[in-house]
Amino acid sequence: MDINPTIDIQWKEGVEHYQDTTKEVLWARLGITDEKIPLFNEVQDPDGERDPWNPEWRQWFDDPKNTMPLEPRWHQLVGMLSIVERLFQGHPVLLMDGVGLGKTMQMVGVIALLAYFREYYAIHSRFPGSFGKSELIR
Repeated sequence: MDINPTIDIQWKEGVEHYQDTTKEVLWARLGITDEKIPLFNEVQDPDGERDPWNPEWRQWFDDPKNTMPLEPRWHQLVGMLSIVERLFQGHPVLLMDGVGLGKTMQMVGVIALLAYFREYYAIHSRFPGSFGKSELIR
């Protein structure tokens, strides 16, 4: 018996079906009209030196000349959409991007999206975007 069998696993990115999809369409599928992650900061320090949660820096962050928008890149947004879809379908998720590709933003974004979805459902009795359709819900 071979103690170390070779297992041939065909990994997929999991977002191949979104390959040609624009960010605008991804936002629409999430039901987000202003193209901002709900409950997230809208701006960030381009140098990464100032903490937006520190009261000492609030005035600094209020000046648009100092900041840049905090927005996910396409690969982060499509990842968030795919993760939320899989969660709604009851499937597991394994996020294995390389170092520095935004896994933290994706996971915090997913948590923020789920909180937003919960609030949205409480008001509208359905989920936003394509999640309001029953085929995405198990």
